[in-house]
Amino acid sequence: MTRYVRINLAIDLYQHNHVSVGYCSEIAHCSEEEFIQELSKRNISIFQFESENELIQDISNALPQRYRNAGGFEGCIHMSDDFDEPLEEMKEYMN
Repeated sequence: MTRYVRINLAIDLYQHNHVSVGYCSEIAHCSEEEFIQELSKRNISIFQFESENELIQDISNALPQRYRNAGGFEGCIHMSDDFDEPLEEMKEYMN
């Protein structure tokens, strides 16, 4: 079987039977990256969703969840009482 036939067979399986990219790349005798590039050349998305809601849910799951609590570092940072005082080494420049 020629490379062309293997790739087209794998693409057909991918599109119509929801076979994984990994398995299709094995059928096509190429790496997953090469198979994805072949899909891209044919304007075939690697994202397969049954509905728009499934896509939206997947995107929301992928977004990083940020929870910030005010005062989370309280007690972790200590400054000396003379923090605002000029440094001894700098006094000659400050006169």
